Amino acid sequence: MSIKSQIEGKQLLHLQVITEQDLLPSEKRLTYEKPTPEHAGTRKSPTFCTGLFLMVCSLTGSSPMEVVWHKDNITISSEENYVMKCEKNTYSLHIKSLELTDQGVYLCKASNSVGVATFAVELKVIDKPRFVTVIEPVSAAVNDPLRLECHVNEDTGVAVTWTRDGKKVHQSMECKLSFEDKVAVLEIPKSKLKDSGKYVCTAANEAGSSSCESKVSLVLVLTILLLLFLVM
Repeated sequence: MSIKSQIEGKQLLHLQVITEQDLLPSEKRLTYEKPTPEHAGTRKSPTFCTGLFLMVCSLTGSSPMEVVWHKDNITISSEENYVMKCEKNTYSLHIKSLELTDQGVYLCKASNSVGVATFAVELKVIDKPRFVTVIEPVSAAVNDPLRLECHVNEDTGVAVTWTRDGKKVHQSMECKLSFEDKVAVLEIPKSKLKDSGKYVCTAANEAGSSSCESKVSLVLVLTILLLLFLVM
């Protein structure tokens, strides 16, 4: 946070707050209150998924007042996905359909004849994880090792779960689960007939989830030893 004050018609107030810091009220003619995101609840660290995003600034100061919105130091205009509104002393920026490309630093700049106030907040947009490679179908013999593997495009904040025929698979001595470097793995060192079924891997974060599935077929191999007795 930085505050600079000058007099005699020059810059009266410069106030900038990034992300979680709180604004201090101005003691001069222009004050600026922290914008409040109104989507999926108020968050100190504004990370959002998809849908509508709304940023609101409440301003008090001497009229006339000019308010300009910026994204990554580029002035935003009311077109396509952005809508800017003003009701009394409340200024808002609407993003109608939030996408990954909307991620960036947003700045609201308010100015009048005696000063300037700005507020900047970094907006992070996340998408649900997606599978780059999926589980391959497996046919194997009982007692053979079983390995199922799939890759996702993101692992930050991602949780992976496995099910077999609709029932959750848990980590155990007989079944090892791992998720590292965006690779989800299920390993059974010594498979059993009961390990056959439909396996589903689900990767999820707060933006949503994706799943892939595969069928595992295990067969019991019978070894028949025929003893031939020759009677001389």
